[in-house]
Order: sequence, then C-alpha cells, then structure tokens
Amino acid sequence: MVEKPKEGTALKYVPEKYKTAELCMAAIQNQCWDFIHIPQAMITAELCMAAVQINGSVLCDVPEELKTAELCLAAIKSGVTEDRNDFKFVPEEFRTEELCLAAMQNGQIMNESSLYYVPEELKTAELCLAAVQGNGYALKYVPDELKNGRTVSGSGSNV
Repeated sequence: MVEKPKEGTALKYVPEKYKTAELCMAAIQNQCWDFIHIPQAMITAELCMAAVQINGSVLCDVPEELKTAELCLAAIKSGVTEDRNDFKFVPEEFRTEELCLAAMQNGQIMNESSLYYVPEELKTAELCLAAVQGNGYALKYVPDELKNGRTVSGSGSNV
C-alpha cells in the first residue's frame, strides 16, 4: 500500500503569487496530494472532482462545504484509495443506499470498520453480504437480525 505523502510534492515549492488555476489543476493531475498546497481561495468544485477521480483518498482534504453527493460518489468509485476506508470522510447526509453499496462493492471494506459508517437503516442483506465478502471481520457491524447462520460463499463468514 502506498502511503499518503505528508506534504504533497512540487506545488508546495511554488510561491503563492505564481499559483494559478491552471497550474494547480496540472499539479493535482500529476500528484493528487498537491491538493493540500492549493490556496483555499482557488479550491473549486471542479478541482475537487478532478482530485478525487484520481485518488478517492483526497476526499479527506476536500473542504466540507464543497463535498456533494456527486463528489463523494466519484471518490468512492475512483477505486484508488490509500487506506481503503475513505467512506468515513463522506458526510452523513450523502450516505445513501447507492453510495453505501458502491463503497462495499468497490473495495472500501478492506478495512472492516467501513460498515460501521453505514447508517443502520441502510444496512440491508445485500449491502452486508457485500461487506462481509470483502472482509469477514465486517461481520461485527452486521445487525443481528441479518445474521442467519448461513455461510457466505468463499468467505467462511456467516450472514
């Protein structure tokens, strides 16, 4: 697993007066973690979308006011994440059935606690099965009423 750079890369060495929208976009397309070195006034919805489509983990650095349902879904569906638990950075109001299922089916459950962040009312049999198939330890976050003692094929876990 690749670790998130602590400070981004080249953009941090560019003086503020030379940072343009075009330069910032080019920087994140080259190294998405340069996102943290973009001046707040230059961070736009378009820049955020470009960054999370490259690496969903950038969602953790997106200002809350720029997070939308579409942006969060793009981050989850990007398939490229650092800790495989970017779902925790999705604001609760955007944790829909579609987004939760996409997270569980797109490898977000590599960390079993991802299911923890799914609202209880959205924990369906389909979603929990996808989570447990991705990581058997997710079983501890499956509601008791959905655990029926049958073995999930290939995982050795009960749901």
